[in-house]
Amino acid sequence: MRWVTRWVTRWVTRWVMRQVMICQAAAAYPHRILFHFSTPEVPMKILLPVDGSEASMAAVRLALAWRQAGLQADFVLVNVQEPPNLYDVVVVHDAQALDAVRAAVGADLLAPAEALITAAGARCEIEVAGGDPGHMLVDLLENYGCDAVVMGASAKADAATALGSVALALLRHSPVPVMLVRAPDVEAESEADADSA
Repeated sequence: MRWVTRWVTRWVTRWVMRQVMICQAAAAYPHRILFHFSTPEVPMKILLPVDGSEASMAAVRLALAWRQAGLQADFVLVNVQEPPNLYDVVVVHDAQALDAVRAAVGADLLAPAEALITAAGARCEIEVAGGDPGHMLVDLLENYGCDAVVMGASAKADAATALGSVALALLRHSPVPVMLVRAPDVEAESEADADSA
């Protein structure tokens, strides 16, 4: 299964690099429109949902690697907090206090991804939203006018589909391409390194 993931990652990276080269060719020959993926004047806008997991950070690192390879892209970092449950409402009677706590938690989860993007010199917009994550992500990508979504695949995925509920909802309802990124398997990579040594 690991070789499939590597193959897909390599294929997608090569495809993105081809699109970058096509865009460079289109800039050199403006009278020929080959394929519009992104241009320096109109960078691609990529939605990066971050939940604090290693998979979501791997998605951020992959998007930044594409940008370093030449893709003109801006990013929209989002974190969607689920609505408060009954226990939260009973214990904390103030709805504004619950919203403030959810906003603070979301900002804390977005901080590492924001630091990576800022260090890379990329532009990003940040939002912490509340609601059903699957539907809210579709609303956010439409509101921000995103061209693609790069998100981490959940470690708590359903065994039958190998995808989490948020990823499935986004794949079903997203009007733009969605790429799912798995967290690197540290144990498997260390075993592979030990076998090759």
